[in-house]
Amino acid sequence: MKNSGKKITIVLTVLASVLIAYAVMNQNSDNEEYVESENLKTVAVNIGTAQEMTYKKVQHLTGTV
Repeated sequence: MKNSGKKITIVLTVLASVLIAYAVMNQNSDNEEYVESENLKTVAVNIGTAQEMTYKKVQHLTGTV
């Protein structure tokens, strides 16, 4: 049961990062290509940050810090 909570936390963290990326991508969907490329850069940063947070959370949960 202990691992179940860890898995749920990891899944929720990943899901949150995907939703953030989706929201940023759709924020200015009807603007110029420049804005789109800037959004993609922002998405890349957000995904990178979310992955780093997820990695740190997994380390914390598994005790491999």
